[in-house]
Amino acid sequence: MVVSRRHAEEEVKRTPLKRTTYLNPMSKKRRKDAIEYKALREAFLKELPVCEVCQKSKSTDAHHAEKRGKNYLRAETWLATCRPCHDKIHREPKWARQHGYLK
Repeated sequence: MVVSRRHAEEEVKRTPLKRTTYLNPMSKKRRKDAIEYKALREAFLKELPVCEVCQKSKSTDAHHAEKRGKNYLRAETWLATCRPCHDKIHREPKWARQHGYLK
């Protein structure tokens, strides 16, 4: 006897999963790095208060010129930028590479 797939699925009763513990939204190592990053970023932006791209606006973002991975906590790879310049760097990667804002 051939049973249609839809008919077979209707007969299966599924119970909802019940979690006994909650998933951690962030690993312990990542959380530790995030706390360290926040402190480094604040000090970095205090040290460089003007955007390094336009030289006019107040710097509000720490742009990672090299990929974040292993350079996440290395301030020497960061660039102090205002939000509009940071957006432009990511919106126009060719321009950013020509000016050394992306590597």
